[in-house]
Amino acid sequence: MKTIYFVRHAKSAWDLPVSDKERGLNERGYKDAKRIAEALKQQELSIDKVFCSTAKRAEITCSIITFELGTKPSNIIYTDQLYDFDGRNILQLIKNLPADLQTVMFFGHNPAFTSLVNALGDQFTDNLPTCGVVGISFEINSWSSFAQGKTILKLVPKDFK
Repeated sequence: MKTIYFVRHAKSAWDLPVSDKERGLNERGYKDAKRIAEALKQQELSIDKVFCSTAKRAEITCSIITFELGTKPSNIIYTDQLYDFDGRNILQLIKNLPADLQTVMFFGHNPAFTSLVNALGDQFTDNLPTCGVVGISFEINSWSSFAQGKTILKLVPKDFK
């Protein structure tokens, strides 16, 4: 069995004149990331590898959550493949994951993540909100043969306020 946790970046700041990739988090984003980090820690997840978009808002969200989960920095890979808004690059990334990875966590963006959790999971998600998490398990031995899986976890910040 293989599992992917999709984590959309937390609420970003729009008040500085920077490029899309350089936008950080706003105050709510930091608070939501900490809430979700605590909720994920309660799940006692065992993550083999973390993959994160190279956008600053995703990197900050990733650092807050992975710190709380106790993830070693050497188990985090930053990749432009997750700075994707339609999901094609992400699907390619999934298909090319090493077979020895059982559980991975992705930090990225909408609309790709909402589309992917709907295409790959068995529960409809109208919109994966900022800092929302969806976990999907697949009954496969190799990532190259993944198909629709089972949605096993949904967490959104508003559930923890």
